[in-house]
Amino acid sequence: MATSHPAKARRADFEAGRLRFLDAADQVYMEHGYAGATIRAISDQAGTSLARLNRHWSGKRHLFEDVFGRHFDAIHAMQAKGLDQVEQSGIAGGELVGAVVQVFFAPAYAAFGQAEEPARRVYCRAMVDTAPEARAIVEALVSPMRDRLVALLRRALPALGEQDLFMVLSAISGAYVYPQLFGQGLADSMGLDFAALDWGAGAAQLGALFQKGVG
Repeated sequence: MATSHPAKARRADFEAGRLRFLDAADQVYMEHGYAGATIRAISDQAGTSLARLNRHWSGKRHLFEDVFGRHFDAIHAMQAKGLDQVEQSGIAGGELVGAVVQVFFAPAYAAFGQAEEPARRVYCRAMVDTAPEARAIVEALVSPMRDRLVALLRRALPALGEQDLFMVLSAISGAYVYPQLFGQGLADSMGLDFAALDWGAGAAQLGALFQKGVG
């Protein structure tokens, strides 16, 4: 005779509800940004009650720590794996810069035109969101990867002063975020199919450009 597992069913229902809220928060956030993404709007988007949302999170900041965290953590894990391989390769100088840029860009670029693309757009919008609370959440998420990127580029470019290194990092950051947030409009103005672009090749091309420019 089959045995029911009510506790397991409750856990599954709890987790399904949590994911429904996270997906709804993604949609509301992309439309309204952090300041406009109210708890009520998210619960309405999820098609459930505010009380059920409050079973999972104590407030808006707590919710968005998970909303941003699930996207940042997934991308950072892929970036970390690539950077591990680059560090183990023993390359240096401009070659190291090019390799670092390529493996840093590739995880986010790979999502264009795929099911994961909305998640990457949340990730990029969060990085440029000006709401103070959003910035505080993002700072906690990005600081370990940013510190690693800075350390690797310092090692690759030991002759650069700190201001010059800052400008290199600013250029890398701009090239990283701009296509994800605004690339569609640029592609449209050029008559290109944004989703059909070869984004794996794009990451390699940008790595080569930075290698040439600072190597």
